[in-house]
Amino acid sequence: MESTISMDRNQYCAYTHNTKDVATAFKLIRKYGLDFELHANRVRFWVKRNHLINVYCALRFRSIDHETNHLLGE
Repeated sequence: MESTISMDRNQYCAYTHNTKDVATAFKLIRKYGLDFELHANRVRFWVKRNHLINVYCALRFRSIDHETNHLLGE
């Protein structure tokens, strides 16, 4: 897996309490071979900025590019 800090990828998440979003995230992860991490409260995944699904993900999921401490979710 590549570094979680990347200038050429956007980082998104789907929260596990929203099963519809999590199911959609996993479909995209599987279909496009996206890097992801599964946590207790969310699925975090990365999409290259020039990828055709990036705009869809930006509209559908929460962007977490602003997080600086990924371990603590800050």
